[in-house]
Amino acid sequence: MHIWTARKEEALRVPAIRDLTGYQAWQRYVLNPVAMLDKLLGKMPGMSGSLGPMLEELYKNPSVILRMRIEVFTPFLATMAKQMAIDPDAPLLQMNQEVAELSSSPVDASIFELPKDYTSVSADDLIRESLQAQTAAK
Repeated sequence: MHIWTARKEEALRVPAIRDLTGYQAWQRYVLNPVAMLDKLLGKMPGMSGSLGPMLEELYKNPSVILRMRIEVFTPFLATMAKQMAIDPDAPLLQMNQEVAELSSSPVDASIFELPKDYTSVSADDLIRESLQAQTAAK
């Protein structure tokens, strides 16, 4: 995991970082991303116990995260990958987040509308279809 944060004094100097700091504090209180990830990863052997404490420590820091890159590897995937003829060294999860632009201007509500052709898919179906596609491509 690699994390780049804004310095604390930047929240006083840059209004957009100050706004983002306030939003991040609200998000931590209302959405509690650590609990969500713990619930999601709790079903995967060894993931909740190893990532949970690390994420809790991460969210104790009130600085705004400007860039983050996470790769998660697990022996479970390596064993399964060998059976399915896919890359055993590939990460189970890869996540990149980067602030591209900061602005204090209001965001148009249309940005948050779902596309007309959006279809809801369960995580189980998404993973199953992804693994089938990878196996078929080999």
